[in-house]
Amino acid sequence: MRLLRAFPRLPILFFCFVIPCYLYKIPDAWAQNHKTRLTPWQITADRITYKRKPQSIIAKGHVVLKPLEDRAFKSLVISADWINYNLDLGSIEAEKNLEITSDDYAVKADLASVDLESQTGNFKKATLFLPENNFHFSGDIVEKTGSNSYHLQKSWVTTCPIKEEKAPPWSIHSNDTHITEEGYAVLKHASLRIRNTPVFYSPFLILPAKTKRQSGFLFPEYSQSEREGTGIIAPLFINLSPSSDMTFYPGYYSKRGFSAGMEFRYVANTLSKGTFS
Repeated sequence: MRLLRAFPRLPILFFCFVIPCYLYKIPDAWAQNHKTRLTPWQITADRITYKRKPQSIIAKGHVVLKPLEDRAFKSLVISADWINYNLDLGSIEAEKNLEITSDDYAVKADLASVDLESQTGNFKKATLFLPENNFHFSGDIVEKTGSNSYHLQKSWVTTCPIKEEKAPPWSIHSNDTHITEEGYAVLKHASLRIRNTPVFYSPFLILPAKTKRQSGFLFPEYSQSEREGTGIIAPLFINLSPSSDMTFYPGYYSKRGFSAGMEFRYVANTLSKGTFS
């Protein structure tokens, strides 16, 4: 197996522009063995090495990988300290300081293997952020199983901003989680924690993962105070029409007991709208 000599810094910039051109012009013999042509990608790094069999590019140091055709990839950018890009399979393996960002999600991980065409992959010691739902996930293993679906093992989820080396105000931990955007998050062996203290357990828990207006329970709200104790509110949203809705707030506080609340909102026109509670 013969490796091409890695190029010094300045020639690398030239080489990075040559690679996408090569990907556009796939040899006929190669194309006959693939039902669809793989998307061309642009790669930049401090050091790049080309390997013939299997055809792959090994990039080290400040590696950035971007698709040249962005229509289907929604501003996808992949960065890491080390990436092995398999040209035949259209897949990568990445290590150290891996970050994947797009309009739909963001992932950080220690190790990863990703299929660039299907945008699926496996991530170890990873965090996942879904901006549409404001969900922050962290798990030992995170799998992106489809364009809008995920599987997590030994993970936790919160909607609070995550600070390094600090537990979020609340989080839900589970052994196994399946998420479908515009569907639900299904958690097995779930436990609610306030900071690092478990306060509730359920062998099976379903949470909404929707962004469109739809009647149903919203993400629960948790609180902790000396006067009211530990509190939980399970908001129930009712979509009455495109211009009006209601939300009920049944709750329970360990030092106060049960509570209830209601909010009604409407928009008649640009000059007339209101909220009643």
